[in-house]
Amino acid sequence: MNRSDLGKQETSQLQFLRMMAILIIFRYHSVIYQFDPFPFNFGIWWNATSSAVVFFFMLSGLVSGYYSYERDIEMSVKDSLKYVWKKLCKVYPLYLAVTLYSISFYDIPKLIASKSWDQLRYLMLLLARHILLLQSWVKVYPGEFFCFSEVGWFLSTIMFLYLLNIPLRAVATRIKKNRRSSVIFAGIAAGMVIVIYIYSYLLRNTDMEYTINLFPVSRLGEYICGMSLGYLLYPLKNKLKEREDKKLAAQTAVWTLIEAAVLVVWWLWVYIPYEPWMFRIAHWLIPDILLLVVFTAGKGYISRLFRWKPLIYLGDISFEFYLIHSMVLKSYVLNTGGEATTTLMGTAFSLLLCGGVALLASALVSKVSFKNRIRPEGTSNEASH
Repeated sequence: MNRSDLGKQETSQLQFLRMMAILIIFRYHSVIYQFDPFPFNFGIWWNATSSAVVFFFMLSGLVSGYYSYERDIEMSVKDSLKYVWKKLCKVYPLYLAVTLYSISFYDIPKLIASKSWDQLRYLMLLLARHILLLQSWVKVYPGEFFCFSEVGWFLSTIMFLYLLNIPLRAVATRIKKNRRSSVIFAGIAAGMVIVIYIYSYLLRNTDMEYTINLFPVSRLGEYICGMSLGYLLYPLKNKLKEREDKKLAAQTAVWTLIEAAVLVVWWLWVYIPYEPWMFRIAHWLIPDILLLVVFTAGKGYISRLFRWKPLIYLGDISFEFYLIHSMVLKSYVLNTGGEATTTLMGTAFSLLLCGGVALLASALVSKVSFKNRIRPEGTSNEASH
């Protein structure tokens, strides 16, 4: 096994980081559904969840760039459409099943029975937008993009970014042939951070919250930043490999402290006071970048722990869990009336039960669709894309 193959294998620790981020979203949705005996703290959980979403977009770009470093990508409309179609075939069947199941939580059956066609027309148009993955592009009233599959807006947005993936990697192919490519990629990543901060600031105190948070074009900066980091970190990681010496144990201990530090920073960052205009994207760029850079290196004992096969497996089924968990929480609340989550013991039991059911369902879905498993970018399969 050559050094580049080893470097690719050692990015598997990023898989469990995805699962950690998705578990934050699971906890946030449980708070929304009142799975919490403590005073409702919307701000903290919303911060943590938004940080996790920023992490998803940046990670998706990073691993795409990382695994493309040794390949020369050509600009091609056909390849771009093929790339998106391949991604869509992997994720859409489960998304469609979850979206159709969510109809049971709305009034569509009652409206059909009562022949309330006007109200039914509105909900059916809303459902059509979700089925067509257009919800993050079209908004009439606040919150519409969270109806039905409330996590589906992410697919609507990421598919747009996937459409630009081949052109972006084609540009990166030309850049990496430049002698100063590392400086250029670092400059692009830093430039994207600056751009995101500027537009977040310019849109402060305006009715543009939706655009900053969900509109597909608004997430392009995170994706490009992540991809630039991927092209930057791949050669740097191989250089680190070549410089390893007898002090490996001491180096590993230092890296472990750094990994622990960035995990603490990643979590505590959501408690830092900040201006309202930073509430959506800009606030979480720095801790997410630190997390991705340090764990892509994967030199510490924490990274080694995250490369433990059971944890990698949890990362492998994390996207199924992401699509399924909200429906499990909704069903549980509907059947229990929320009475089981009014105490600490009841909340703990409810979270474990709902999380366990969602994990089991995710594992079964993954098992059934093994040949076309929904594998988020960041696994060994990415090298073939």
